[in-house]
Amino acid sequence: MLEVDVTCSRGDFTLEFAASVPGGSTLGVFGPSGSGKTTLIEAVAGLFTPVAGTVAVAGRQLFGGSAAVPVPPNHRRIGLVRQRAALFPHLTVDENIHYAAGADRARARHLVERFGLERLGARRPSSLSGGEAQRVAFVRVLAVPIDLLLLDEPLTGLDVELRGELATTVREVVRELEIPCLVAAHELTELERMVDTLAILVGGRLLQVGEVSGIYAAPQRVEVAENLGMQLLPARESATGRELRLAIHPEAIRFGAGSGMALPVTVEGVRFLRGRYEHRLGYGGRSLVAYAGEPLPAGEAVARLVTPHLFDPDGWLAKLPPGGWQAIEVLP
Repeated sequence: MLEVDVTCSRGDFTLEFAASVPGGSTLGVFGPSGSGKTTLIEAVAGLFTPVAGTVAVAGRQLFGGSAAVPVPPNHRRIGLVRQRAALFPHLTVDENIHYAAGADRARARHLVERFGLERLGARRPSSLSGGEAQRVAFVRVLAVPIDLLLLDEPLTGLDVELRGELATTVREVVRELEIPCLVAAHELTELERMVDTLAILVGGRLLQVGEVSGIYAAPQRVEVAENLGMQLLPARESATGRELRLAIHPEAIRFGAGSGMALPVTVEGVRFLRGRYEHRLGYGGRSLVAYAGEPLPAGEAVARLVTPHLFDPDGWLAKLPPGGWQAIEVLP
């Protein structure tokens, strides 16, 4: 179990984060660049000292609380994998994996098979692809018995197919080894196949924690919706004139007959993208993106907003008024 509750400060930036991660589970920390993800990872690893709080792993206090002095990074029993593999260039793959003191050879052999490295043992890092090097980095860290795995943008720069494959393998291995894992990334595609729980971090503030599907279904803050890729439109309650904001994901915009809030739009552009058509829509002076299996002709159309979300003037998720979506006016 990882238990972290820290406040960190870098210049005028402050990070406040609290969460628990059980063994065998992965918590993903998602947010834009500069939100504090790397600061959090380094604080847990012992590479950065928080100004206050506690960090405990497997029941052992590493910072704060009963730990009078922070436990040094090399005594924390924590593995860390970053974006760059950082392998020793003069060592072979096998030598890199077994370099760490305490590496368990039987465990290492099992991990080599799990990550598909059986035929690469004699090669040096200079002959490896980016994906192969990153898999070696994972095995090298996991070959040593650890109490926590930390990942900082571990799949960034890899191709999409390899990213998904590696994310699935890491999640399965974390469950097999029954260790907690904390992973930070600024791309949801890196996290959705890897994590059990997602934490949204923006500007040093932890805005929401929950299952990925639950956060998509009910983002509690407008900043959460925006960082999940939802598009924002100004709106108001017709009866009272109360100003609101409506958020809709591009995947939740449909065309043709069916349910959903109707919105008159202009199809301004279409392009084929990854097996579907991306439509650029105009609404008043605003631009939206929507997807469809077939291209729509340029000109006027009716878009249906399926499962949109409403936010009040303070940015909190709002309840629909008694009249439902018919009582909401989307402003141009």
